[in-house]
Amino acid sequence: MMIRFRPRRILAAAMLSVPAFSVPAFSVLLFALAVPLAVPPNIAASFLAGACLEVFTVSWATTLQQQIPPEKLSRVSSYNALGY
Repeated sequence: MMIRFRPRRILAAAMLSVPAFSVPAFSVLLFALAVPLAVPPNIAASFLAGACLEVFTVSWATTLQQQIPPEKLSRVSSYNALGY
């Protein structure tokens, strides 16, 4: 998906995908605990959450590699992995 979708502001696209990820992910969990949902809504919400997570992950990794100098990239990546 991210091969075709090339936003002009990569980090803005990453940050906008986080709320879009949380809505289907948490709503499915909350509704599944209260009322059993059918399989198609669960599949659709999971697909949407996965697509949003992919947008964030690819955009974040691309931004790190473009903005951090190569000699400092390993240190920043290790701090990134610690905070993930």
